Amino acid sequence: MQAVSFGEIMKVFLICPPIRPKMKMDLSSGCLALEAYLRSKERKVDVYRGEVFDTDVFVKQVKSSRPDILGMTCDCLNMDYCFALAKIVKKITKNIYIVLGGPQATFLDRLILERIPWIDAVIRGEGEETLAEIVDRCEDSEGSVDLTKVQGLSYRNNQEVLVNDDRSLIKDLDRLPLPQKDMTQRYVGFDGHTPADEKLFFVETGRGCSSSCQFCNDVGVWQRKPRQKSVERIIKEVNFFKEHGKAKKFFFRENTFTADRSRTMSFCQHLIRHKVDIEWECGTRVDAVDKNLLKTMKEAGCRSINYGVESLSDPILKAMNKGFSSSLAMNVIRETHRAGIMPDYNIILGYPGETEGTLAETFHRIEELGIYGHPDGVQEFRLVSGSRIYMKMKKLGLVSDDVWFNGCGGVYDFCKKYYPVHFQNRLSFYEQEIRKLRHSETFLHNRLK
Repeated sequence: MQAVSFGEIMKVFLICPPIRPKMKMDLSSGCLALEAYLRSKERKVDVYRGEVFDTDVFVKQVKSSRPDILGMTCDCLNMDYCFALAKIVKKITKNIYIVLGGPQATFLDRLILERIPWIDAVIRGEGEETLAEIVDRCEDSEGSVDLTKVQGLSYRNNQEVLVNDDRSLIKDLDRLPLPQKDMTQRYVGFDGHTPADEKLFFVETGRGCSSSCQFCNDVGVWQRKPRQKSVERIIKEVNFFKEHGKAKKFFFRENTFTADRSRTMSFCQHLIRHKVDIEWECGTRVDAVDKNLLKTMKEAGCRSINYGVESLSDPILKAMNKGFSSSLAMNVIRETHRAGIMPDYNIILGYPGETEGTLAETFHRIEELGIYGHPDGVQEFRLVSGSRIYMKMKKLGLVSDDVWFNGCGGVYDFCKKYYPVHFQNRLSFYEQEIRKLRHSETFLHNRLK
């Protein structure tokens, strides 16, 4: 079966585009992981270079690099822009093979290939092994390339869209390669409160989540099969970035860093015992910590924890399938503050079932927490493809995948589409009031003590 023909030596160009031009480039753990994996196999890889995305600069870099494959990370936010960039690239480099990955591409693979002619293939789920196999097959081929056996790949063969078998998730994350020494500065990101002149290194310590929150599409991508790197591997990465990146501050990227409390405790004890001088942050759930663990984490250098709270109204927490109560969330936020760790959490307003009463509940409980912690982020509910609530609404005929190809706002801006104007105004009011609490002088003064 014919797919595409290339030369002997393949080059890959990777990018996670922003939503639109002139935006600051976000740190993409997916692109970084792909780059590290391909380079460990001595493959040629280029990435977009620049803190702010500029379309002309991107085009120049692609022309200069002359890649055989362009790989783009695609999510609900940047989907339209991925399509636009792919079209531009196809006009200037007709023989380039354009591959999408990421959650949005994973859930809409067939439709993307049927409707967007300048996208050639979609990698579903984890990309390292699939992309590497595509490169291997192209380099080994003397003519047309047979992609029929590449697991985790959907692609277009002439006018036919083919969807290959799924690829199993990588079981042992410890076997993933460390980045090359010259990549270290690309792991520097921003958390919203670390001073700009202090570098915060984002290090992936696990993938997936065992929870089943209704609004999240991680379940579809990771199949509720969380995998964590070992303590030994995390320490190895910390030492790597300390040596080659002069790192002193870390954010450990994982949905629920403390899901395995014994691993977290072992990690902390290693840092304490060996006097590893770092500060670090992580994200987790309020039902995955306890007083003793928080105390040990603080002693080991933890300075901030971001909790996935989403609401402080019990009816909404139940609708979201969060699995904990507002009282537990508030108690854990207080305990985290008392332990000397800065608690951050996120709030979602307007989830299906939200009322004036539940909005008021959440707001008043945030007020009640006072200096113990105001939300790090607050936003209106956004419906994303692949989430359980999205699949339920699709089954009921309330949404359709077609909407993503008519401008993403039709589905993504859920509140504007499904709530009356007066309730949209109430959502905006509460969002503004919560932000005021977050930025009040009294709160910031006590927060930073």
